[in-house]
Amino acid sequence: MFIVALLYMAIPTFLVLFTFFSALFVVPAAMALIVMVFCLSRHKWQLPDNYWRNFTRYWPLLLAALLLSYLVVVLRFATPDWSTAFAIFNALVNNTYPPVVELDGQTWFLRYYAAWYMPPALLAKFLGNQLLVATMFVWTAIGIFIAMLLMFHGLKRHLWLALVVFLLFSGLDLVGAWLNNSWQQVHSYWLNYWAGGELFVMLSNLNILQYAPAHALAAFLSTGLYLYDRRMALQYSVLSATIIAMWSPFCAVGLLPLALYAAAKHGLRTVLTAQNLLAAPLLAIPIVLYLTQGTDDIVKMYVWQHVNFSWASFVLFCIFEFLLVLGILYYILKEDRGLIGLVAVFLTLLCIYKIGYYADLLARGSMPAIVIISVLMLKALRASSGRHRDALVAYLLIGALPVVVACIKAASTHMPATYRQATFKQQLDMRPSDNRNTFRSQHLVNVLAARHIGGLPLMRDLEAISNDKN
Repeated sequence: MFIVALLYMAIPTFLVLFTFFSALFVVPAAMALIVMVFCLSRHKWQLPDNYWRNFTRYWPLLLAALLLSYLVVVLRFATPDWSTAFAIFNALVNNTYPPVVELDGQTWFLRYYAAWYMPPALLAKFLGNQLLVATMFVWTAIGIFIAMLLMFHGLKRHLWLALVVFLLFSGLDLVGAWLNNSWQQVHSYWLNYWAGGELFVMLSNLNILQYAPAHALAAFLSTGLYLYDRRMALQYSVLSATIIAMWSPFCAVGLLPLALYAAAKHGLRTVLTAQNLLAAPLLAIPIVLYLTQGTDDIVKMYVWQHVNFSWASFVLFCIFEFLLVLGILYYILKEDRGLIGLVAVFLTLLCIYKIGYYADLLARGSMPAIVIISVLMLKALRASSGRHRDALVAYLLIGALPVVVACIKAASTHMPATYRQATFKQQLDMRPSDNRNTFRSQHLVNVLAARHIGGLPLMRDLEAISNDKN
């Protein structure tokens, strides 16, 4: 299953590289692919005895994957991010590669971590745009199912409990909002923003799947590799982080505590493999150049430099979003104290720097840690009893309430039909004249980059602009 998961992540990343980039960068990417395939071929591919008989016990995970994909992709919870997501999909379906658009007389190219989008978009491009939603549903369901198999492969019982804990675990947003006196500052149902969405926000696994499925799948799959086989994950750590950067760059950053913990357990020599030392750098060069083009205008600062920062919100956020629950887990799970300590330090450091108009670095970079905490929460629930279990259940229920309310509210709000036909030009045109520059500088800059690429022939046929303008 480890190999299947790695291939699921790698295939769309290589699709982006081979269709967007010039030959100068396609050649090293092809060399990296050859190295990766060679290294994977050296592992045993034979399935163990009674594999399929044991596999059938995971039918709840398959059912959950289909249901979640249907809710997220087909019903499409009414979140504003879907407007941008469909603008990306439509740019990939309707344009030559790399997609180039014109806005207000200026030429831009799509500079986005587009791996999750590529397989559905390519199929829709060649088979018909009417199949886009169907291909998105199948592609996403497969990814969720693979991720759940990685995370819960050792469970023979309590699969439904595992799903509930994994999806609904969250920080104590209710308590934090009450103590911070920020009820009036948050969205009507996004209580996650109680400490100020521009500075501090961490989402539950279900909310991030609802809000940004590409980022959620990146976190579930990449973290699942370490939960499935920690030693093998370390052997592919640099390569997998490089691959996942084309899914969610900040999620790749969030894998650091897992890699450090694995290295402490298995030794640094385990990292010194051909796939990490040869394939990963060959991939990293074009991916880093691509993702950093035109990022000068993206907001970057220490959180205390922001006008809305307060130390009270910072301390309350750290305590009620992760430090309190990690303290409880540290007390119960003595064998996992090293990992728990690393996660606590990493999340605290992640809170002090801001990238993006909202807290994008923290929201995305914390996703692997949220996966780990939810899995540790399940482990603690199964291992504890009495008052310890009661405390964990109380924490879980209080944290889950805003998650459930947010999902019900979003699912009951029909997404406008215009989302499906969204383009970047339409997004910009819908803005009032006095808000166009703000929208471009705060939102479109995260997706599009100016045509200039520093003189490097990075992108394939960049000079050719599609006749179908967005």
